[in-house]
Amino acid sequence: MIDFLVVGSGIFGATCARLLSDAGKSVRVLERRNHMGGNCFDEPIDDQLVNRYGGHIFHTNSRKIWDFVNRFSAWRAYEHRVKARVGWKIYSFPVNLMTLQQIYGVRSPAEAQAIMPDGKLTDRLYKMFYEGYSFKQWGGAPPPGVIERIPVRMTWDDRYYSDKYQAVPERGYTELIKEILRTVPVIYETDYVENQEYWNKQARQIIYSGSLDALYGNDLGELPYWSLTWRNETMSGDFQGCATVNYCDIEIPFTRILEWQHYGHRSRAGTSIITFEYPAAFLPGANEPHYPITSNANRELYKSYRARVRPGVWVGGRLGSYQYLNMDQTIGQAMRLVEDIANETEFERSTRPDRIAVDWKRAGDDLDPVGVGGGWDDLIGDQSGGSVETG
Repeated sequence: MIDFLVVGSGIFGATCARLLSDAGKSVRVLERRNHMGGNCFDEPIDDQLVNRYGGHIFHTNSRKIWDFVNRFSAWRAYEHRVKARVGWKIYSFPVNLMTLQQIYGVRSPAEAQAIMPDGKLTDRLYKMFYEGYSFKQWGGAPPPGVIERIPVRMTWDDRYYSDKYQAVPERGYTELIKEILRTVPVIYETDYVENQEYWNKQARQIIYSGSLDALYGNDLGELPYWSLTWRNETMSGDFQGCATVNYCDIEIPFTRILEWQHYGHRSRAGTSIITFEYPAAFLPGANEPHYPITSNANRELYKSYRARVRPGVWVGGRLGSYQYLNMDQTIGQAMRLVEDIANETEFERSTRPDRIAVDWKRAGDDLDPVGVGGGWDDLIGDQSGGSVETG
């Protein structure tokens, strides 16, 4: 019998597996899909690195997390910039002084402040950039707090993120995860949920990164998620001149176009692969859950499932936590979980009913990216976990 069975080979599961293996534990990873990496999975297409599940940018303020990922890959410095298309015009985004200059003619922070006291979006800005986009992305109004997470800057800084460390792995996320899981056996195309009784007998403890409702056959009801679909096209040359353009008008069915040669400054002559991203309702068995639709009722449903988690099972990651997590937050959550496992006494191991890796950051940790919860950067910028982008 092995010490730990880790369910899922995304960034959360891979980090847990690596840290446990480093601590001398016997670990095996179970992966439902035919590839590792979860939603971070990327692959070369026509000599261009393409994320199958939407764009991912790694960004963090945590030196501890940055040092961890640098164990497994060289990194290419990359500060992500996004444009927004409204009608036939292209605007700087997220909202900054250049955006306000384009719309209102402002030339200074003082003039911007007069238009947007305390940085509060005007109705015009909301309708231009968020109203139609949100309706497409969520099928209606976004969950509470999503709009508030979007950065608004009273400077000329048009970077999407302001974190200290921003980069993409030199050889891609699949190779990064492969290196993290080096020496750890991975079993593919195997669904833990379908044969829990068998797999529970193979390991002393389980780390589960899937959705909690699926773990219990949705017997209390399904936790609502929103999903995405993608369509790739090959263009004859540089299509849009940047990595991401958001399409904010509600009449346009897709939310954004991603151009892969611009991710990580990999511009090249010749063809260019672009990806159209479409929001979609989550249909179990038909597509993948990407974004939890948070509400008080949904959180209570999640808590009901969480209360049933038995001793010997640990749950985390974006799906397991039912919350938005950027990639660095997901790694930080995994670090905290493994630390908790190491510190838990035998008595606690046998009696503690609630074993969920939700509170990934605690006071004093160097694990603090910008704000717990991640969020809109996965939707209107790029997934960081999962997110995508988002895990």
